[in-house]
Amino acid sequence: MSQSLNFSTNEANAYIQGSDLLGLTGYPFTFAFWAKVLTPIPTNTVPLNLGNPTDLTHFHEARISDTLFAQASRAEGSSAENTASSSVSSDVWHHVAVVWASATERRIYVNGVEGNLGTTSRSFDADPALLKTSNGQFTLGSRAAELSRNFEGLLAHIGCWDVALTAQQISDLSGGTLPSEIENPNLRAYWTGATYNDGGNTFVEDFSGNNYNLLVSGGVTTSTDVPDVDAESRKITITDLKAPNDANEQVANATGVQVKLWIDKEDVDAPDVLVTDATITGGTLSVTFDSWAAVGDPVLGVAKWTAGGETYFFPIDTTVQEDV
Repeated sequence: MSQSLNFSTNEANAYIQGSDLLGLTGYPFTFAFWAKVLTPIPTNTVPLNLGNPTDLTHFHEARISDTLFAQASRAEGSSAENTASSSVSSDVWHHVAVVWASATERRIYVNGVEGNLGTTSRSFDADPALLKTSNGQFTLGSRAAELSRNFEGLLAHIGCWDVALTAQQISDLSGGTLPSEIENPNLRAYWTGATYNDGGNTFVEDFSGNNYNLLVSGGVTTSTDVPDVDAESRKITITDLKAPNDANEQVANATGVQVKLWIDKEDVDAPDVLVTDATITGGTLSVTFDSWAAVGDPVLGVAKWTAGGETYFFPIDTTVQEDV
């Protein structure tokens, strides 16, 4: 099932750090995301930041300024900000897109409506420390160099492109089209809100295929409160499930089954699906997930679970069986 990222915990954020920061090397680029702000509306907080944890003089970000979503750039210690045309409403999902077309052209859209145009020059390449060293950082939920500006609310379906999306493409996104469905080959990263655990750490998974997975810090949690987007609930069922061991024993029951699925159809560019709470009952694995794939589309994947101190993996090769 779909989920969003919950940043209601103090100093909660998710980030990726390194010299190849999302593959961005300069203008243009676009970020788009869904956000639900908690009551009361927290001001001067940052849902999304591209900057450096050791340098507050250079960054690009989306922020909440008073009661407005805003887009800001800072270079050589001087900021320039442009704002949306309507106020933020609490406990309501908003779609926000911020476009950096050039050093002198910044555009912000909320729910598909363009706000004030930013034209003050703030160069993306003003300081090599921003992106060209290991200190470059993309952060969700706070400003990289100032964790006191923590966003309080939910984020979902965050996309990054290394082009300036058009007003029509942004309108499509605000209408429920998913980032991976936009007809544009320049999707650099796409975080639906799904997370996974690896080596004792939690990551927000990147479904663009570029593996820009975000490390969770400070207690980011997930929520089933999600925006209304195009993906719909689908279901697959696998019966007579056998453990892949020498005895080929039937698996009776298991909980907390992790399942990763992908739609094996050439003209369906659906992101991988990660389900962490599937169950096996009486030898039957049932998985409900959100996707825009159709009933009958082929599905490949793998299921993983632990029983009796042993970890098992089961390959999945089936079709979408139900529209739920």
